[in-house]
Amino acid sequence: MKEPIRIIISLIILFAAIPALWSATVSIEPTKDNSMFEEADESNGKGTYLFSGQTAPKNNNARRRALLQFDLNGVIPAGSTIESVSLELTMNRTITGSQAMTLHRLNADWGEGSSNAFGQEGRGTAAQQGDVTWRHTFFSTQFWTSQGGDYVGTASATTSVGGNGKYTWSGAGMVDDVQAWVDNSATNFGWILVGLEGQTSAKRFISRESTTVGDRPKLTITYSEAAATWAGYPIEPDGRSVFTDGFLGWVDTGEAPWIWVYALNRYIYAPEQNISAAGGWVWIGQ
Repeated sequence: MKEPIRIIISLIILFAAIPALWSATVSIEPTKDNSMFEEADESNGKGTYLFSGQTAPKNNNARRRALLQFDLNGVIPAGSTIESVSLELTMNRTITGSQAMTLHRLNADWGEGSSNAFGQEGRGTAAQQGDVTWRHTFFSTQFWTSQGGDYVGTASATTSVGGNGKYTWSGAGMVDDVQAWVDNSATNFGWILVGLEGQTSAKRFISRESTTVGDRPKLTITYSEAAATWAGYPIEPDGRSVFTDGFLGWVDTGEAPWIWVYALNRYIYAPEQNISAAGGWVWIGQ
């Protein structure tokens, strides 16, 4: 074993060299969104609006449900821990007052085809190939197990939606959903938005096709990247240091590239090339 090398370090240089560690936050728009219309094989894949709730009696008391999916591949690093999640939607047309609207994790994939309803879009239009409908996951050959969508019965989040404006869904259920999708992207089918059903309650939201970017659906996620480990301790994402209750005042460069710095109360990554000929520790970056 080589003779132990005493740590000689300038704390001013060290503090300047070690970057602060922060959680990361990203905001993304849907990869696809669409609405289902109960009364017929109708859809609105390329429409400007999404619908959820139940129509008035003059429109057959028919239900609408909106669906949104966000592709997290390449957005959230594999192995990350999800800390918080929020979904912002802009509502711009309603025939009723405040109501609880629930967001549920979908259990099956679905489609956004080329259908594009006219006018206020509330009646939808004939589904096109690949569109989701009340009966179909992908029109016209693939079907929901349960008409109206296959989704988790327990809501991932609930928000009261009243007059026109922006509304946010968030909470532990959505964190769990996104964490599951990061851990296994094959299960990411997105969410379905369900309004108050059994009475008039329909509301209209802005879709991802809107020309007004600020009104489009927005998913905001805060996460921390996965930590590697050394000697059973988590290494910080910058790859330079590791927290531990261990106590070392020496480093043998033939044994490990880590030194314990008393003043910082942490290990610092110090590969052999960072040890000077005189026995001091020299910061040379990554």
